Amino acid sequence: MPAPSLLDMTRRRLQRSIDLVVDVGDIPFHVLEPVLKKIENPKQLREIEANSPHIAEDTGPLWFNFIKRDIQNWEKKPHKPRNPAMWCKVYYKLSREQEEEFAAQQKALKAALAKTEQERKKNTSKLLDRAIDPVKHRRIHLSSGPSVTRDPRNYTYMPGEQKKRLTGRGIIAKIQHQAQASVSARRSNSLMNVPTHLLASRNRSLSAAETVIAWTFSDRRR
Repeated sequence: MPAPSLLDMTRRRLQRSIDLVVDVGDIPFHVLEPVLKKIENPKQLREIEANSPHIAEDTGPLWFNFIKRDIQNWEKKPHKPRNPAMWCKVYYKLSREQEEEFAAQQKALKAALAKTEQERKKNTSKLLDRAIDPVKHRRIHLSSGPSVTRDPRNYTYMPGEQKKRLTGRGIIAKIQHQAQASVSARRSNSLMNVPTHLLASRNRSLSAAETVIAWTFSDRRR
């Protein structure tokens, strides 16, 4: 196996210290191509091109690798310059457009999140209002619709029953019934207020009066 040449050893040394390379002088591109392929930062390659402009026409493959690495959907975008020395401008143009797209997406996402948060706070406020003042909520709910609570106390007759129509005779009978009930109630109250020893004498008096009335009716029949 032959010994490595001085050029190979120089290339290896430069590859190990690639981050320090900012200029290649007037060395042709094909001599340092294995070294320049190790560059990972586009800014470093742009600086080398500025210091050694003669390599700019040959660095297209290096810039194309950066485009494929850093630009999303690069194949759907125009990425080939008319001038082979302008690959760096294509890369930075696509990078700027991508940053603008990301900024627009972030803005739209923030707006959507803000709207969602606003709706959440609004719904939370409604739930708190219901928990704090359920009577107010129930009143609002009842006033918003035609429904009425089916409480028997709201009816003059039980639900499901057909309301009865009273005739003239029925009205008179109802009045007589109410009058008799009122008289019976007054009698009961008066009896409750009479002492016990007087009730016995009153009962005897009533019995005597009833006897007299009975005799009177019997005499009339005769």
